[in-house]
Amino acid sequence: MSDKSAPSFQIETFALQAFDALPDSCAVIDHEFRYVYVNQAFAVRYGRTPEDIVGKKPSEMVGPDVFDETLKPHLVACLAGESAEFEAALEFPGHGVRWTNVRYSPLRNQAGEVSAVFSIARDITREKEDEHERRRSIELLRQAANIAGVGHLLWDEVNDTYLQFTDVVLEIYGLTADEFKLAVESKNGLLNVVSEDRQRVTSEYAKSINHGQSYDIKYRIFRNTGEIRWVHETGEPYKIADGHTISSLVTMRDITDEIAEREALERERFFVRQVEDVIGVGMFVWDVETQRNIYCSDSLAYLHGSTPAEMEATVIGEDADVELAIPEDRARVAEAYEQSRLSGTPIDVEYRIKHPEKGVRWLHEVGARRTLGDDERIVTMGFVHDITDRKGNEDELATQRLLASQAEKIGKLGYWVWDIAEGHAAYFSDQAAAMHGLSREEFVKMQTSAEADLARVHPDDRDRVRTAMHRCRDTQEPYDEEYRINHPDGGLHWIHEIGVPHNIVDGKMTMVLGTVQDVTERRMREEDLRQRDIIYRQIEKSVSIGYWTWDEENYGPTYVSEGVAKIYGLTREGYLEKMSGIEGEISLVYPEDQDRVRDA
Repeated sequence: MSDKSAPSFQIETFALQAFDALPDSCAVIDHEFRYVYVNQAFAVRYGRTPEDIVGKKPSEMVGPDVFDETLKPHLVACLAGESAEFEAALEFPGHGVRWTNVRYSPLRNQAGEVSAVFSIARDITREKEDEHERRRSIELLRQAANIAGVGHLLWDEVNDTYLQFTDVVLEIYGLTADEFKLAVESKNGLLNVVSEDRQRVTSEYAKSINHGQSYDIKYRIFRNTGEIRWVHETGEPYKIADGHTISSLVTMRDITDEIAEREALERERFFVRQVEDVIGVGMFVWDVETQRNIYCSDSLAYLHGSTPAEMEATVIGEDADVELAIPEDRARVAEAYEQSRLSGTPIDVEYRIKHPEKGVRWLHEVGARRTLGDDERIVTMGFVHDITDRKGNEDELATQRLLASQAEKIGKLGYWVWDIAEGHAAYFSDQAAAMHGLSREEFVKMQTSAEADLARVHPDDRDRVRTAMHRCRDTQEPYDEEYRINHPDGGLHWIHEIGVPHNIVDGKMTMVLGTVQDVTERRMREEDLRQRDIIYRQIEKSVSIGYWTWDEENYGPTYVSEGVAKIYGLTREGYLEKMSGIEGEISLVYPEDQDRVRDA
């Protein structure tokens, strides 16, 4: 914008000195949009001297786009006689983008004509950041209060009405903002309080108003739907100089679910006591500070052959508690207690006691640290269970497992469990893995699928075994196969495997139980016998001899070679028929030699 007839502007020396002393950026811009003056703060912001800037245009300092869109409209209005104030994000060399508050004021000559624009700019970036942080904090607090279900209400005690409230307050009462306002105006602050609680609430409010006391009260309200809700309300009064309360900051929270949970907990405690009596589990509460039982159930005392009163009176101090165990187990019990005390981990220990009538009994004790009551007393709460029968079963099972393990080693027999749904082995015994030259852990890791399991089978036997396994899966019929594996020792081993369907649910098999046996030695013996038989047959054909084996007890042959039958001019079947008794055998002998053979 250029106007040669526009009045000129002159800056007095004293004014220049005053402007240079200001911390804000000051400048004077004429009708041609040129700087005719800038103070020192303005020049520093752009990293120049005032002399470098005077004569230049704002577009050269901030860029044409920013000038046209942000600064020029306000300059034009100011040169027309209107003051302007605005905020803009401007970029300054070495300072980056800064939020700036800019004020344009028209400067007039003696004739009252606008001759230039006086600009003063202040960096408000910190203020913007603070404002943003304040709003963010307020929003976070609001969200936290909403998440926690805490509502806030500022109450005018003088006029008996609200000054402000949050959304959570509306949610507690189940009302909209308009409904809440109308209800407050018509009910004098006792909003929907049930009749049984109204006097108690009124009394707390009166103490707060008349004596400036804080209050903390729990009461019930009814919603318009008829639903009853429990509310926990606290109030902090605000007083003026004469001591009168003029307002209260009220915090409200819906505790209906907490009340319901507390009632449920009481029912659970009653149930626990019933369970204790039924299954013989005893409960205790141990006061960590006083080192004594503050609660001992009848069942717990019974496990020790005592009474609750005796237990609470005599078991004082951790040492006395430890001494309930037999001497051999006391160190273990003391260690469990100490570890729980030092690390806060739960107690979980098994130990033996000497019952006055039943002898040695095994007990399992579990317990954990808790805070109890309004005084937040630290206690250990736990249960004790008689596990004598279980321990006996465990000992028997351990013996059986040892015997089974020894039987596995002697018979080279192992067993496994295959999970159909998961498609991999659920368990392999040590011996089953040892047959493959691996530990049980190594072998189980290999059994990730049916095909991975089959990979251990010799390629020539693999299809046959796969078919048997699939037939078992599809028809729920057992399978019985012998196959070869490549053993890590470099040789071929023979495995005899039997798989039996197990745990059939709704017509579907979920597991297969199986056994494996290393039959390599048996297969080698069979192969050796087969080779020997071939050799003997060759010998028979070459030298016309035969051989047989005889059962003395049943008096009859158990095996007859082809060579023997051939000598007598018979088939093996014909010979065996003749050999059914001694006279049948004698009948094959020449008559003159029969008596001699019979005698022999």
